[in-house]
Amino acid sequence: MQSSRKNFQSKEAFHRMNYLYQATDFSRSLSGRDGLKLMLHFGNMLHNVARKTVSRHEISLKRRICKNCHCILVPGNTCIVRLLKKPQQVMWLCVVCGTYKVFNTKKDHKNWTEMPEAIVEVINCASTNNASSEENVCGQVDKLMLDEHNKKSLSSSVNKQ
Repeated sequence: MQSSRKNFQSKEAFHRMNYLYQATDFSRSLSGRDGLKLMLHFGNMLHNVARKTVSRHEISLKRRICKNCHCILVPGNTCIVRLLKKPQQVMWLCVVCGTYKVFNTKKDHKNWTEMPEAIVEVINCASTNNASSEENVCGQVDKLMLDEHNKKSLSSSVNKQ
């Protein structure tokens, strides 16, 4: 039976980057210098995996990671957020290394990735190994889809009888 789901290159790398991002965020909550060291270590590993596999971060993920020290930028914790009035921008200043990022806040401004013509194809990364499995590879539970599928199969079996 052919599946309509596609595989894409470096799927494992995306899962690895997701795991490293979650580990970085968790280590940020640890206290003391050990938490900071772990956060920087996992952030560097995340950056290295993305660089070695030549894959890009999602725009929301990319904005939350410092370009210099690769720590997660959390307002009030690891970064300071300031509004710049003249050019209508927001500046995020990393507390760890002092690097800053500037983002536009104009009403009409849109990133290329937010525009509809930027999306070529959407790939569902759900697992195809076991059709009765409730969890997909990405770690999200699709119970509603399974419930609808079970209801349809029950109604079709009742209608056949």
